[in-house]
Amino acid sequence: MDDIRINRIKEVLLIALISFGIGQHISAQIFPVYFADVIKEGNKEILHFEWRPDSEAYDKAIITDADGITLGEVDYPKNTFNIQKLGAHKQMFITAVGTDSEVSDPVRVELDKDYSALYIQGSAMDQIIVDKQTGGNAVLIKSDSGNEFIAKGVNFCGIRLGDHDTFEPDIIATQVHVNRIQSLENPTTFLAHDLKVGDTIRFYDPYRTETLIRTLKSNGYNMVRVFVKTGERGSAFTNIRGMSGPSDTEGLYAPYMDNFIDFLIRAKRYGIYVMPCFTENEMMDNAYFRNISQGASGQAILFSEDGIKAKQHYIELFLKYIKEVNPELIHTLFALTMQNEFAFHSYEAPFNQLSGSYTFLDGNAYNMTDDDQRRALANAAIQNYYAAMKEIIKTHAPGLLMGEGTFAMGAVGKTYDNSKGIRAIIGNSDLRFPMTAVELLNTDLDFLDFHIYRWGVSGNGADVFNHFADNMKIFTPECKNLMQSKPVIMGEYGSFKENEPTIDAALTFTKELQEAALEYGFKGSCYWTINT
Repeated sequence: MDDIRINRIKEVLLIALISFGIGQHISAQIFPVYFADVIKEGNKEILHFEWRPDSEAYDKAIITDADGITLGEVDYPKNTFNIQKLGAHKQMFITAVGTDSEVSDPVRVELDKDYSALYIQGSAMDQIIVDKQTGGNAVLIKSDSGNEFIAKGVNFCGIRLGDHDTFEPDIIATQVHVNRIQSLENPTTFLAHDLKVGDTIRFYDPYRTETLIRTLKSNGYNMVRVFVKTGERGSAFTNIRGMSGPSDTEGLYAPYMDNFIDFLIRAKRYGIYVMPCFTENEMMDNAYFRNISQGASGQAILFSEDGIKAKQHYIELFLKYIKEVNPELIHTLFALTMQNEFAFHSYEAPFNQLSGSYTFLDGNAYNMTDDDQRRALANAAIQNYYAAMKEIIKTHAPGLLMGEGTFAMGAVGKTYDNSKGIRAIIGNSDLRFPMTAVELLNTDLDFLDFHIYRWGVSGNGADVFNHFADNMKIFTPECKNLMQSKPVIMGEYGSFKENEPTIDAALTFTKELQEAALEYGFKGSCYWTINT
């Protein structure tokens, strides 16, 4: 009956389009909208939906009732429709229409759902902690109930200008934004291919968040991984400044943090844990933090007392801001991860130094001509850095887990043997050098967030997992021993069109990859991504 109704709606729309002489190109594919739902807040009753970010061919959406009668239209890129005065309807359908008049499959929205059944019981969520094991992998558990927690999550982010931030306040479009839209480069969250200088770009949308969280909870998910932008990455000419805000901001930028708080509040309502990462360890770039850090950013933070103190300070302010709104929100955080994907860079200090000695913060000198000494310096740096970050988290949010994201050495053509000294390799232009899982777990990290994609390796998902797990020394006795006290999750995994050309192939591969990780003892996964 539902299929018949949906087909009837498509027929009605096609007839209407043809009758107006605009239906000559209906054979082309147009993607349906997604995250479609009704938001009822205060006196508002809004039908909300999202356009697919990888299609620039939208013209409008047509809203119909169950009989195919048109109730209204929404011009692209607008994505809300006021249904408060439309009378009694149990269902509505949203059909996307392309610029060539092609139509998508209708998306059905139930208007009488009661989402309160999905809310958590009580006022606070259980904190997630690590339960160490003897003879087996450590597990994640909920502190109050003691029930095991297996992360079943997704990544939620906006791909744009090299950062994946979601919480930016509205900004005014510059020529830089317009140029990127016109070249169709990373248009994901601009939602307007006819953007003009001076237009308002809305990055954070509370309705989008609400429908995301509902979608996750309704489908059995329990976690979402997000990016918190600290600064830099072209912020001077894009105005996308993240937590840094305008240059004269003292501390954290309140409008940005308020958006993150709104996200946490909505996640808490449904019992969805949030795992933020601090992009690629860029330092906050307002004058306040530039003064504290003395210019240290990224890799340089690990080799600078000022840089470490500055990062400790913004983590302190980040946690305090959350607690001042509501201390219970802290337990909505699954963990803090210090950056998206940790790796050293051979072209940056101190690893661009190929001779002489280098004295680290602990006073020890390292011979920079010797690969073993260079590796020892790298390990001293991560051990000192994560100890400092753990100290500040423990002070301001006792029990909150600290993790780190990373990708396989093999993803950038590295093995431990050929990259031990973190020096450029002839014939390999990628100058990133991840550390092994053993080295990362040997720090104060509570868990490791390991990211896996195909990266040129043939075979099924299990073959790919085994290849990169071996490459990162996860199968070694030392790593197995460490995993008795420190879990590993797969915080990014997925498929790309150049690897799996069909949806079915991509689904098969990602399912195999996820199952292989869980079978080996990983304690959860987050798919890349739900919205990009």
